[in-house]
Amino acid sequence: MKTRVLLCIVLFFCSKCEPSAITYELNGGRLGDNLSTYCKAKWFSYKYQIPLLYKPFEYSNQLTLHQLETPYNPDMLSQFDAVIKVKNEEDIKKNIHKNVLFVSNFYSQTPGLYELGFIDLDFARIIKEALSPFASTDSIEKSDTVITVALHVRKGGGFDAPLASGQIAKKGAQYADQQWPTKFPPDQYYVDQLRTIRKLIGNERRMIIYLFTDDPDPEKLARLYQENLSDSNVEFRYRTSGNSHDSNVVEDFYSMAQCDCLIRSSSLLAKAAQLLGNHQIIMHPIQGKWADDKVIINPVGIIIRE
Repeated sequence: MKTRVLLCIVLFFCSKCEPSAITYELNGGRLGDNLSTYCKAKWFSYKYQIPLLYKPFEYSNQLTLHQLETPYNPDMLSQFDAVIKVKNEEDIKKNIHKNVLFVSNFYSQTPGLYELGFIDLDFARIIKEALSPFASTDSIEKSDTVITVALHVRKGGGFDAPLASGQIAKKGAQYADQQWPTKFPPDQYYVDQLRTIRKLIGNERRMIIYLFTDDPDPEKLARLYQENLSDSNVEFRYRTSGNSHDSNVVEDFYSMAQCDCLIRSSSLLAKAAQLLGNHQIIMHPIQGKWADDKVIINPVGIIIRE
């Protein structure tokens, strides 16, 4: 009898001690936005050892995370005593021992999310597995005598507002690069970073530059960069047809991650490729401002990994 009473007490308290979990709200953005939202929730799940409840988003069924994660179901809400939205880690710390469903979002604050892949090797391994392709994908050319560079050039491609750089801005008009200059750096930024990478790796090695862009005319961009580099040991590769802001999104994401080096804007898709890849050199804009009719990117961050 005593044993039965004790067992009932244990079961009662266990039923009141359901573990907390975390899920996330999607903001309706593009793949980069959704990957950022997922990775933040994954970091909270990893750091505080709570289950992640996965909400699918566009293209996520092509990622390994689609098979790894436990799907979220609205019926799960009844398992929790409270739902708490996560602005930062303090919201989790204060409530971690309660029976809570934490809900993070695109704006939840995480410390250096895209640098954590360099700092916390266990998290790096987990996130690389989650973001890896579910099906086999084409591999880019690799050789000891060749350095591959992913050049991610965002031009809006009809999805974002037009760019003011290189044209006379109309009074009262809204331009994407005026609002987010580091997301839409001018062509000079990319030429400057390519020149810097050439100095870092030396002139002996052949350099293949894979141009990833939402510009409908990547050939024109590649020709512009080639002319400004004046380097006969450089080859540009890009899609010759069917290029747009919503084509080959996942394929470009994986190809960017495979390259030896990454030159990016502050685009979240390229940042996620940084988490997935093992780039030797990463160049990225830290700050951008307008001076007269030009965008000036300064300073520029350079990460060199041995």
